[in-house]
Amino acid sequence: MTFLSKDDLWEVSSEIPYDDVRLVDPDGKYRGTMRVRGMTADEAQVWQNAQMVTVGNKQRVDRRDAASKLVLLTVVKEDFSPFFEKSDLLKIRKMPAWILNALTEAAIKQSGMSEDAKVEIEEDFDPAQSED
Repeated sequence: MTFLSKDDLWEVSSEIPYDDVRLVDPDGKYRGTMRVRGMTADEAQVWQNAQMVTVGNKQRVDRRDAASKLVLLTVVKEDFSPFFEKSDLLKIRKMPAWILNALTEAAIKQSGMSEDAKVEIEEDFDPAQSED
């Protein structure tokens, strides 16, 4: 077993994992490739906080846009600069589900989230959200 020094940990943690996701439509046609990277700890906190809504005097989790916001944060250009701007969220919400699902799955994996996170996002998917 090898224990990391603090310097080793900082070096390892500077490497954000990513995946180049091949987008293949439901008919099997290759449509292109998108790069999806994992989130930093700060980004993961921002993403989790964005799911909190206040209803009356209470806060609750609202995951209706969880997948769209995750894609907004994690899809990057080839040079790792952000692909989307915050103003693209509505367009992301309207993209075909097969694209959103492929990108979300990669973001979950590259961010080191558990399978439970994926299940929660899928369970809370509201088809009516695309009609806003």
